[in-house]
Amino acid sequence: MRQNKKRESQSQKNLKKLKENGFLLCTVAGVIIGGLAGTATLNVKKNGIIAVRAAIYFLTTTFITTAFGILLSVWIHPGSPGAVRNILRNDSRPALSTLDNLFNIGRNIISDNILSSSFESTVSKYVPKTNGTYEKVIGSRPGTNMLGIVTFFILFGSVLGGLGKKAKAAVDFFTILYEALLKILMGVVWFTPVAVGSIICAKIYSVPDIGQTFSQLAWFMATALIGLATHQFVFLQLLYLIFLRSNPFSYYVQLMPCILTAFATSSKTASMPISFDILERKLQKNKRIVRFVLPLGSLNLNGTGLFMVTALIFIAQMNNVPLGLSDYITLEIIVSIMTMSMATIPSASLVTIVMLCGTIGVPSDDVSLLFTIDWFMDRCRTTNNIVGDSYAVAILERLSEKELNRLEAVPDVEEAILPHSKSNSNEETAESKVEHV
Repeated sequence: MRQNKKRESQSQKNLKKLKENGFLLCTVAGVIIGGLAGTATLNVKKNGIIAVRAAIYFLTTTFITTAFGILLSVWIHPGSPGAVRNILRNDSRPALSTLDNLFNIGRNIISDNILSSSFESTVSKYVPKTNGTYEKVIGSRPGTNMLGIVTFFILFGSVLGGLGKKAKAAVDFFTILYEALLKILMGVVWFTPVAVGSIICAKIYSVPDIGQTFSQLAWFMATALIGLATHQFVFLQLLYLIFLRSNPFSYYVQLMPCILTAFATSSKTASMPISFDILERKLQKNKRIVRFVLPLGSLNLNGTGLFMVTALIFIAQMNNVPLGLSDYITLEIIVSIMTMSMATIPSASLVTIVMLCGTIGVPSDDVSLLFTIDWFMDRCRTTNNIVGDSYAVAILERLSEKELNRLEAVPDVEEAILPHSKSNSNEETAESKVEHV
């Protein structure tokens, strides 16, 4: 009887938590299902070595950029500039070893309960004992375990993609579910102007020192802009120079129309037609690579990843929430993964930042402060993203010269790389019908 009562009380607690976090869970579900429907339709066998090379390139550059954002945020410390030296946890408790931090990440990657991962994560920590000493225990802390949730659904989606026609019903179900959730969220977005205005007013009213808050925001903007500028004008230029052995800045100047469009619209999707035109017509890049890489650009959001880790560490520093090595590693992994399942629409990263606050145990209320500057920061990171796609086209074209030459020699293989060539397939079908008659 006692066990039944305990189970009922635990179920009631779980149900209560789910109700309290209903909107957050719907948002998480939208992101996860969207990423799942992407991974489920990606057929590596069909796209071949170019697809694998593009995926490796996107993953590598994203991991490097987010790691740089973490290092920059820790060094500048925008949330409290006077506490630059207090980088890691600084309290009387014994510090967790590197092995403990790695175990924490491993426990959260492989979640034993996907439902509980929606509102808590597993951690090992030191708790005080009665005699003044500390004991290391494995427990939980409030906050969404996005690492475990995303890992599970990426694996699930990848398996669905490998099942082929058998999984078509499941893939269609998740695709329709994603579109339905997206329509609901877009309906909520219409209330954003009123909601954001109210949140900002309430937040500013509750801030004890408005001058200090604006100073912290200025430091945050400086940190993010330094990171974005370094990525765009140093890192990408070096990659271009290493792989193509030519002047990267002349290439950058020719991309200026799509860069200005991205800055004006703060939308990667809106600038894509201009990017197609410049890369194919003006720069004479291989159409197969351009038409394969640019649509996959939603997986290559380096500027967004850097902004997100900087914002999350900034919020932690503002609230004096100490972060350990495992927190930084978790941010590196989860942000890099989340950027590959985000919508390329204005201010989409703020929604993801709200969801990820629980991952490192920081309050999500302060995200409202970022709305005051996001109209400008969104343009800067969108510009970064579109430049990253354009440089990816040039680098992947150079790395894939052999495969492209082989495809030029065998036109029938074109569909494996260029799914847009429907007209060719239609002509072939017509010819086969004539031959049959």
